[in-house]
Amino acid sequence: MTETDISKVLIEGDTATINGVKYKRVEEPTLYEALDEVFYGTNYVHREEICDVVERWLPDELEYDGEEYHLGWNDALRSIKEKLQ
Repeated sequence: MTETDISKVLIEGDTATINGVKYKRVEEPTLYEALDEVFYGTNYVHREEICDVVERWLPDELEYDGEEYHLGWNDALRSIKEKLQ
């Protein structure tokens, strides 16, 4: 890993500039926020619509690199997605 000269790091709010390159903090929405974004102000929601939002919100499967927990993680995600169908 290369070291970064901290004199070339500027942090302003949720943006950091490192060696002239700007990076912005990205936070994934909570499930509540994801549902609220789609259904805010509605009185009736179909089960299928909720399942679609939850499925899109779930993280992707991890690429297997020999670590055993990846297998368990991916199995759990597949199981959840199957039950949403």
